[in-house]
Amino acid sequence: MKAERFTIIAIRHGETEWNRIGKAQNQLDSPLTMEGKRQMHNVGRYLATQKSLTLNAIYTSQLGRAISSAKTIARYLKVPVISQMELSEFDSEQQRRTMAIQWIQRISRHHNNENPILLLGHGDWIKTLASLGTPKQIIETPNNGEILRIDIEI
Repeated sequence: MKAERFTIIAIRHGETEWNRIGKAQNQLDSPLTMEGKRQMHNVGRYLATQKSLTLNAIYTSQLGRAISSAKTIARYLKVPVISQMELSEFDSEQQRRTMAIQWIQRISRHHNNENPILLLGHGDWIKTLASLGTPKQIIETPNNGEILRIDIEI
């Protein structure tokens, strides 16, 4: 059986009030700062200029900071925002890994491999996802508004 390969464009949500002071948020939420909103507008404008990039939706967690960030970018790309429980912030690496694997398996069944998947997520979740990539990427937690390309093979 031939392995399927697809690309995920992963973006960490914009800076929040708690990010600014170094407080962990996990399942709690704090609003985006003005800088966080600016970051998401910049990402949206940048992605909108990438004419070779065809996206069908933005997948994000159910937490407010991620949804707010995704909605800002979606206005530039004119795509829907789809929030999914598996993409939420989890305390343990094992929980994140389990949820990431489940999400990859589910999304791969419904995805056209020609176009990348846009994921707007949380720093440690994206770090975990990168470790599942092909090739495996060992990265630091991405900065707010950082864009990463992760290739997945299943």
